[in-house]
Amino acid sequence: MWGTISDIDLARAASSGEEPDAGAMAATPAVTVEATTSLAEAVGLMFEHGVTHLVVTDGDARPIGVLSTLDVAGIVAWGGG
Repeated sequence: MWGTISDIDLARAASSGEEPDAGAMAATPAVTVEATTSLAEAVGLMFEHGVTHLVVTDGDARPIGVLSTLDVAGIVAWGGG
């Protein structure tokens, strides 16, 4: 199972006073998309799941990258979306 560490997860860990490991900090379940998923569908999944990052997978469900809302903003700003 995959997880992601969000900025909120980092803030929570920092304020706890404990030294957590990455697995403990990854409270946000990972939402995945295949590399062939359209940008519109990927953004829809971000809204649906309330996340700012998606794990991009290949055809065998192996992670190959991450798509963030900042990536989407760059694509839109440069006229690619």
